Parts: sequence; C-alpha cells; structure tokens
Amino acid sequence: KLYSGAEMSRLSKSDYDAWKKMPRRQRVAYLCNSEEKLQYRHDLGAVGYVNSALSPAMVSDASLFGNGVAVQTPNGWQRVEFTCQVDSDALKVVAFSYTVKGNVPSSQLDRLGFAGN
Repeated sequence: KLYSGAEMSRLSKSDYDAWKKMPRRQRVAYLCNSEEKLQYRHDLGAVGYVNSALSPAMVSDASLFGNGVAVQTPNGWQRVEFTCQVDSDALKVVAFSYTVKGNVPSSQLDRLGFAGN
C-alpha cells in the first residue's frame, strides 16, 4: 500500500501548484521521502529515520534508492534498504519497497551520534 498520495491530497491547490514547479529531482526526493516516512511509521512503528546515515541515497529523474537508511524503531535502530519509483511526471509514487537488513551496530551508532539500541 502507498501512503503519500493521501498526504499530497491535503495540500491546497496553490501549494500543490507551487510544488509542481519545483525541479523534478526535488519532487522525486520529496515524494519518496514522504512515502518512506509513512511506510516506516506504519510497518515498523518508526519514530524517526535518517535517510543517508550509513551511505548516501541516490536520486534520479524517476526514482530514489538508498541502502544506508537508519530507522529508529521500538526494536532499536535498523538498517534499511529501499527503492521508490514515481510516475512519468514525478507527481506521485507508483512503487515503494524496502528490506530491513538488521540492527545498526552500536559502533556505527556511536560514530553517528545516535542513541544506542
């Protein structure tokens, strides 16, 4: 299930029109980050996440990919890999998937300045 469409529908017409004028890759990042936050909250009970904590996310004209996301869950910080795709106009998310890769090691949490598991 995709969640960001409902969030986007709450924008006023003027806000949505202004949003559509943003550069394409900014829209892709915005849409995918929104979907990411909602997916992690719904599925993992996440209270926060840091998109490029462990390795940089990569954005293109049609997608956002990351394999170094740190997601703060009730079970501690989890390393997550995700892929998000948008439609041809970069106006909505059409696909989102993620995989939990395990706990973020405490040594990495310390280096990043995050609270431990």
